[in-house]
Order: sequence, then C-alpha cells, then structure tokens
Amino acid sequence: MTYVSVIDVKIFSNYFFFLRFFYLLYSCTIRNEKKRGNSEL
Repeated sequence: MTYVSVIDVKIFSNYFFFLRFFYLLYSCTIRNEKKRGNSEL
C-alpha cells in the first residue's frame, strides 16, 4: 500500500508540474498575441 501511495504522489506532483508549466506557456502566448494586436493597431 505504501509503495502505491508513493507512486500516486509522484504522478500527482508530475501532473501538477506539467499543469503549471502549460499554464505559464499559455499565459505567455496570450501576452504575445495581445502585443502583436496592439502593434498592428
């Protein structure tokens, strides 16, 4: 049981890390799109 719980914790931490990474990537792309839109105007 302990071994399984450790694996679950690792999977959860990896999921959280990727979620945060993709959120940062998404926010950066949104910011770039806004900058591009402002420069066109």
